[in-house]
Amino acid sequence: MLVACLWSRWSGKGEPDLLAFAAITDEPPRGVAAAGHDRCIIPIKPEHIDARLNPDPRE
Repeated sequence: MLVACLWSRWSGKGEPDLLAFAAITDEPPRGVAAAGHDRCIIPIKPEHIDARLNPDPRE
């Protein structure tokens, strides 16, 4: 599964790097909400991965 995320690297002097990420979420579909979930990850379709990783700055 491909999931939309943000990530960051924090570097402190004399400290090991800290890598962090957050999955981007949205309101869930009704079936997911009915199961008690108030958020749902945003999946990326495989055919859209190249556009996500290499966006066209004109768009």
